[in-house]
Amino acid sequence: DEINNKIVLTLNDASTVDIDTSAIGGGGGIDNVTTAEKAALSPSVGDFVYDTDLSSLQRYDGNNWVSVADGYGLIKVVTDSDNGIPKYFTDLQTALDTCKTGNNIITLYDNITLTSQINILSSSGFNFNSLTINFNGFQIENNEVNNSYVFNIAISSIVEFSEPIIYRRNGTGTHFAIKTLGSIDLKLSGKGYIFCENERTIWLQGFKQNSFLDGNGVTIETSSGAYAFLVYGDNTYVSNFNIISGGTRGSFFQSCSISNINSKHSGSEEAIWAYNSCKMLINSYISSSGKGAEITPSDCVLDNNRFVSTGECVFNSGMINGGYYESTNDHAVRGVDIINDGYFYSINGLTADLQGTEINGGVFKSLNSIPLGLANNGVVSNIVAISINDTCLRGNLATSPNIQTFVDCKFISKYNSVNGHSVDISLLSTGTLNFIDCKFIVANSSANNIYSSGGESATVSNCSLIGATTPINANITVTASTDLGNGNRQI
Repeated sequence: DEINNKIVLTLNDASTVDIDTSAIGGGGGIDNVTTAEKAALSPSVGDFVYDTDLSSLQRYDGNNWVSVADGYGLIKVVTDSDNGIPKYFTDLQTALDTCKTGNNIITLYDNITLTSQINILSSSGFNFNSLTINFNGFQIENNEVNNSYVFNIAISSIVEFSEPIIYRRNGTGTHFAIKTLGSIDLKLSGKGYIFCENERTIWLQGFKQNSFLDGNGVTIETSSGAYAFLVYGDNTYVSNFNIISGGTRGSFFQSCSISNINSKHSGSEEAIWAYNSCKMLINSYISSSGKGAEITPSDCVLDNNRFVSTGECVFNSGMINGGYYESTNDHAVRGVDIINDGYFYSINGLTADLQGTEINGGVFKSLNSIPLGLANNGVVSNIVAISINDTCLRGNLATSPNIQTFVDCKFISKYNSVNGHSVDISLLSTGTLNFIDCKFIVANSSANNIYSSGGESATVSNCSLIGATTPINANITVTASTDLGNGNRQI
């Protein structure tokens, strides 16, 4: 409308702009003023001026002159229904409410601070094919002292966050930066940062089946929440995320295949918990002041990962194929069914607890404890066990007919002490221990290659005993009448 030489523009959310046309012969313009002239005005809410000192379009918010975008977060919306013609809004939820059908793109032109959570719910009429929110270098934050989220999404559609920067601070109770429900197809494009101070940062509960969730290098962080990242997938492929967690646990995955995760965890429990129906964890780096990863599915494969943790690195996994696993105070690996190569190291703990594990290659090293611990039935071949300050092998095969067999293995004790034995079979008990084509090496000639504190039995075939004056401890009886061939005897 044109009133008294002014064009009055009404925006979609009812804000108005007065443009004085009297001085420009019917054209459009906004008053140019200096900062001092602006301060002398008696404006009404919604008045606009151009501050020539600041080179800034300013709007009066009722208390102060602010940049047009400040406190409003100018938002552009392009929808199918508008034939590509953009509309502009100052409130994000209002903008989203125009995007309930078709394909929609929202672009931010300033930072947005929420006073309530954003809801994108099918129960509220949202039934679009796709929605893209382009953060465009800006951020959305919620600093309210309550349990509201930033985004609450429950819809079976495509939702894409482009270069997301999202903050949830000061929250109380159960809350999230992002929570989703339904068979959503979530996409993240471009690097971004998503943070929740006091609770779980992202909880994705429900996914389009067989979908691919590519983080494209997005960083997800919580200072003290129980988890930074929870994904309840449906044969979902999750890849390319940086996860920083300061709470109890780092991330939780269900029915996912996981790759290229960089996780830094400072909590007491595991950095990653791969739960039911998770198929793989590959090419990932996990650093944890607590535990590394608990892998619940017996058929989950770990391939070419690097773990460094204070507690256990990996436990209850199906198969490990290569990689590096280091623990400061606990097992590097425990409860794994199959190991095919890898480097496993513990500084102060038992490196590998062989609970029926089949091992085909790998290096197992311990600084102040034992590289290998016997537990149940298993076959171990082509490994190198190295101990710096203890023996290389100790454990219990107490329940017959437990049988542990080592084939083509090296047991190297670098402990320069009379107690620096290659292996200690003192706790063998009623189990059966077999060594075939193995090599036993000690650093101190007064130590034994094979030691027992009491009477025990084992089978040794085609093995080399190196460095010890007395290779076999006197407590072990050599039964000469039991000829195993090739000059070997049962001992």
